[in-house]
Amino acid sequence: AIHIVVTGAADVDGEILADGEGITGTGGGGAGGSIWLAVGSLDGNGLVSARGGGSQGLAGAGGGGRIAISTTNGNTFSGTLNVDGGTVSSPAANARNGSVGSLVISP
Repeated sequence: AIHIVVTGAADVDGEILADGEGITGTGGGGAGGSIWLAVGSLDGNGLVSARGGGSQGLAGAGGGGRIAISTTNGNTFSGTLNVDGGTVSSPAANARNGSVGSLVISP
């Protein structure tokens, strides 16, 4: 899990990643992790991602994780927030794509 606390403005122009691991073979992709940003304000144009890992094998892909953002002074972030589930690139009969995770922004 990633927990970042900033009393002032947090400017995210790079990447904050908690993505699940993709896999080939008989295993499934890993689930996305969790990211909690408790900030005064969220600014920037970067990427915050807790995406599920993909699968190229016999099992399914990982589900998306969770991103929670709580601000006290607003949110002008214009980048990408990603909690997508992973995808199966060559699915076996029972292999499925991962489900979407959850995104919570308050206030």
